[in-house]
Amino acid sequence: MVLSALVGSTSVDGVVISHRLVGAPARVGLVAPIDVVVPPGNTGLDPSQTSFFQVLNIPTKINKGTVEIITPVELIKKGDKPRGA
Repeated sequence: MVLSALVGSTSVDGVVISHRLVGAPARVGLVAPIDVVVPPGNTGLDPSQTSFFQVLNIPTKINKGTVEIITPVELIKKGDKPRGA
């Protein structure tokens, strides 16, 4: 899972580094800065991959030879801490 972290303005030797969004992997114990939701839609995966989604309780269907997620799935809410797998 990858969450985005906001890097703030910092002054180093008089040079101001502005805000920018940086991707970072989720780590156990850190607080999620945003809600993370998997949107419904085609995954591009072949039907043999449905067991992966079944284990995670993500509702899917086969559409035109690929796996499609049926409903949005909330992975983590803002303020929650990721758990170890």
